Amino acid sequence: MFRELAGSVRKSLGFGLVQKAIPLSDLSIVDLFGALPPASGVSVTAHTALRVPAVLHAVRLIAETVGSLPCKLYRDANGSKEAAKDHAGNRLAHNRVNGWTSAGHLRTLLTTDALLHGAGYAHVVRTGDGRPYEINRLQPGTVQRRFKDDGEPYYIVTDANRVQRRLSFRDVLYVPAFADMSPVQLGKEAIGVSMLLEGYAAQFFGSGALPRAIIRDPNKIPEGEQGAKTLGNILKSWRRWRQHAENGDPLILDGGREYLPQTMKSTDAQFLEHRLEQVREIARVFGVPPTMIFELSRGTWSNTEQMAASFLQLCLRPWLDRWQDAYLPPDTLRRYGGHDRSGQSAWPHRPARNSPSRPQLCRLQRSE
Repeated sequence: MFRELAGSVRKSLGFGLVQKAIPLSDLSIVDLFGALPPASGVSVTAHTALRVPAVLHAVRLIAETVGSLPCKLYRDANGSKEAAKDHAGNRLAHNRVNGWTSAGHLRTLLTTDALLHGAGYAHVVRTGDGRPYEINRLQPGTVQRRFKDDGEPYYIVTDANRVQRRLSFRDVLYVPAFADMSPVQLGKEAIGVSMLLEGYAAQFFGSGALPRAIIRDPNKIPEGEQGAKTLGNILKSWRRWRQHAENGDPLILDGGREYLPQTMKSTDAQFLEHRLEQVREIARVFGVPPTMIFELSRGTWSNTEQMAASFLQLCLRPWLDRWQDAYLPPDTLRRYGGHDRSGQSAWPHRPARNSPSRPQLCRLQRSE
């Protein structure tokens, strides 16, 4: 009772009700507070993970491939299909979703959101009579997906002014990743190890973690001004030799000093093998063949081609199915559509020329 009264007072004074942007039951709350970090101790987020080249290219490969495939709207025509060029949704699916975004670019953005954040969202804006007019991308952090008692989903969107609005599932394109979780979070241990290895490499080769050589003096160098003068003379002699080393001049050390060159230990030499293994591990996380993110140590002419075909069937096809489900109508099967796979000769189980593909594009239907 008191809570309802306080809410009424806040409303009368012009203040909105304070609501959490992310419910505590949402798994993304773990990312917000940085809980449960990976065993490597490195914070792995959507932004830091993209600094790993293997992650960056895996995300680009999947998202840009999905965005580059044309998606057309079809209608059922006496057992066959024909392009529904006069349908209001055809422009949104095939050409442009709004004045500043193409349809392919939107698919790239939402697929990237799903890969990095677990899901991609877009709002379908309609005209007064219910026809779709444009589609606008929603930032992943501003959308909450909730459910009614009967299981029907709806969405709570928070704008820049922290004003919340509720959207029906019919007005939102929802493109989820596997298990509604980002591959970045599911594979954060592998990505964290890769970030550690890259950081070590940067320190090793950039800041001189391994000295080039050691000069050992059998005599104890005295402390104070005399010792500083002795060390200065040794460095001066070394630098003078470095300037003329390309002429083939030998290094001459007096006073019984020894030159000890430094080499990489066997454990450090295996560091490169560890980095290659992490590239393969990240490829497993995203379901991408290693050769397609340029890990070619085990690639041959034959298996590289086979793995490219495997990428289409085992990695890309589920993402295309998710996009078709995002467009899928709940109440009518009169419209048909799908990604144009005619240019993908390796695509498995391609439908016949006159057979209808999966029904889709609910969000591009007229809202009843």
